[in-house]
Amino acid sequence: MRSRTFTIILVLMLTMIMAGSFSVSYAEDGFGTDDDEFGPDTEDKKISSVVLSRSSYVFSGNVKTPKVTVYNQNGNVLSSKYYDTQYSKGRINAGKYKVYVTGKNGYAGKIVARFTIKPQQLKKSRVYLSKKKYVYNGKVKKPVVSVENAKGITLKKAGKYSVSYASGRKNVGKYKVIIKGKNNYKGSVTKYFKINPKGTYIKSLSSNKNTITVKWKKQSTRMSKSHITGYQIKYSDDSSMCDYSIKTVKGYSKTSKQISGLSWDERYYVKIRTYKTVNGVKYYSTWSSKKSVSTKEKPITNPVYIAPYSGERYHYNRNCRGLRNARYIEKISLSDAKSYGYTLCGYER
Repeated sequence: MRSRTFTIILVLMLTMIMAGSFSVSYAEDGFGTDDDEFGPDTEDKKISSVVLSRSSYVFSGNVKTPKVTVYNQNGNVLSSKYYDTQYSKGRINAGKYKVYVTGKNGYAGKIVARFTIKPQQLKKSRVYLSKKKYVYNGKVKKPVVSVENAKGITLKKAGKYSVSYASGRKNVGKYKVIIKGKNNYKGSVTKYFKINPKGTYIKSLSSNKNTITVKWKKQSTRMSKSHITGYQIKYSDDSSMCDYSIKTVKGYSKTSKQISGLSWDERYYVKIRTYKTVNGVKYYSTWSSKKSVSTKEKPITNPVYIAPYSGERYHYNRNCRGLRNARYIEKISLSDAKSYGYTLCGYER
């Protein structure tokens, strides 16, 4: 009798399902309906999945709040009136954070979504040294490091980065400073600074014929040969010294240098600096202030006189009658006068 009754009920239910007036939505445990109600919408009464607008951020100092999109088990987007959203506290610093989504107003279920705030690369910040060049004085050098983030805000060192300096930092050479990110910053930036040799200055300049002699101040014992390899002399006949030549003088103890083969009767401008070679690299002091000297007038053998703008004769006597009306008189050698096509003045034959 019971089996017959159950069969009748089952047939009636199947008939109603086929007629579209009855549906079954299973709860999370898989038994019965989720709300014990009949109707076509009961299977949508459950939160199935949550999608965040972003699952990953890079630290910027601002609170991160990704938007949530909630779906029911049929894949339909739910209105926010059917769920509550709760975010982890903070959400500023680098780390992992949670978003809790809980169904309401007839929707069941609770889902936890996760997102990450990653540390910012320190290399995207601007890193400065208080000084990039020093002059040797026998003391250890330690430039101050400052860091500005992408927004131009200066970062305090504590908790954000560490600084390590190369050892020594006293003698002439190039030194490394490594800045490493911490907590909200990662990666590292390497900066360099130099210690250059102390300079010197020109004590005197003199000339003899077409040669000049440069004398300079020898450095003190503090700036010994272990910190100076030699000297460089820059000279030019141009006062701006844009076009120049350089003579290198090796040896710490040298204090003078002759430069020969220059133009006669020409003014030369001179500067000097020291240099030190470390591991094949030369480090230079700044140039000294500029001084100048003139070479002597070229001596002339068998001199004669010409009027280059008003005649074609050469004269042994500067007071020759043939030169009385000359605007300009030039003294040259007899051989040069003949090579230029000048002939002897008739008054002197």
